[in-house]
Amino acid sequence: WATEEQASWLSKRLPDFVQAQSANKTDKFFGITYCEWFHRFNLEDPTPEELEAEGGNEERARSKKTKAQRKRIRWWFYNHARGATSRRVLNLNKKKTGYLHPYQAYLRL
Repeated sequence: WATEEQASWLSKRLPDFVQAQSANKTDKFFGITYCEWFHRFNLEDPTPEELEAEGGNEERARSKKTKAQRKRIRWWFYNHARGATSRRVLNLNKKKTGYLHPYQAYLRL
């Protein structure tokens, strides 16, 4: 959904997001990021289909489009921050503990 220029712009802010996330200040980060995003990249006008869906109300259609763009930006950061952080990987190789049930012991014969 993002152009190369937009993706580059978002990538440059990824370290700031990781820092804000570790400090529990993502709301402040997103407030600044949304403001900068919409100042730098103009939001496209609503399409005739979007206007029709909102009953011809352009302001409501634009608001809905802005909300959707904010959601895309937010999830872009959460999805791309996964590789940027050094979180432990979940160990799915669970060691078997305890005794086998009688039917399990029989199946192992």
